[in-house]
Amino acid sequence: MANLISKKIRGFRDILPDECEKFLYIENIFHNLCPLFNVNQVKIPTLESINLFKRSIGETSDIVTKEMYSFSDKNDDVVCMIPEGTASCMRLAFENNLIYDRGIKRNRLYYLSNMYRHERPQKGRYRQFTQIGVEFIGNDSMLDDIDLILMSKMFFDSINLDDLDLMINTLGSPDDRNKYAQKLVDYFQKYNDSFTDQQKLTIKKNPLRLLDSKDEKLREILHSVPKINNHINKESLNKFDFLIKNLENLKINYSIDEKLVRGLDYYNDMVFEWKTTKLGTQDAVCAGGRYDDLA
Repeated sequence: MANLISKKIRGFRDILPDECEKFLYIENIFHNLCPLFNVNQVKIPTLESINLFKRSIGETSDIVTKEMYSFSDKNDDVVCMIPEGTASCMRLAFENNLIYDRGIKRNRLYYLSNMYRHERPQKGRYRQFTQIGVEFIGNDSMLDDIDLILMSKMFFDSINLDDLDLMINTLGSPDDRNKYAQKLVDYFQKYNDSFTDQQKLTIKKNPLRLLDSKDEKLREILHSVPKINNHINKESLNKFDFLIKNLENLKINYSIDEKLVRGLDYYNDMVFEWKTTKLGTQDAVCAGGRYDDLA
């Protein structure tokens, strides 16, 4: 009889009562924190059109090319199980007039949802995972960036998670990012024989993605890449300086990581990651940044 019972799919897991209590504890803390920052909850669907993520994340990103659970439904529409929440939340905001209705609206939204990525299971990584996301909409002030980092810091303090390091960087404007990408292409051409075919494709499509490569063979090459801060406009540098001064005033420790670019195409200006040393190479437990052009 036991042979008739299927085992769970690789990369997925059962969450038993003791661990469910931990989930509920963390979720309740976050639910109670959000009103302090005027953040309201929304619920995003599990299934979306695959085009939503191709347009927002980028057709050449690892999520789109390798990791999405996508399929044609009975109407022959190509859909996917959501791999991240930002694109879905922005779609929700547009479709329900939360961004613009006879003028720009300011909204702060959060969601708590299961998400899915067909990546190699490893320590701290599953193909189905629960993610909390926060989106601040309609305000170009760097005060939103500061609030977001402060909110995440308060959350980690509330659950007594203190072995984290905050890494920050600025990508400048989309134009800065494009010009810097070309500088990287020119630099990497000198080492063309050192790259795999997949890495060469990454350089062609989006060379910034190579900066956070974990390939030990590329360490020396990546150590000497042109610095992004030398290619960023003055306004963006002033914004980043404003952010740093406020983090110091709030006594939030940080490190500047000039190779921090995040893995998605839509970021500009400030990006950040909270990292731990306890998860191996996949060390970010919370990450985000600004994406003014996504909408």
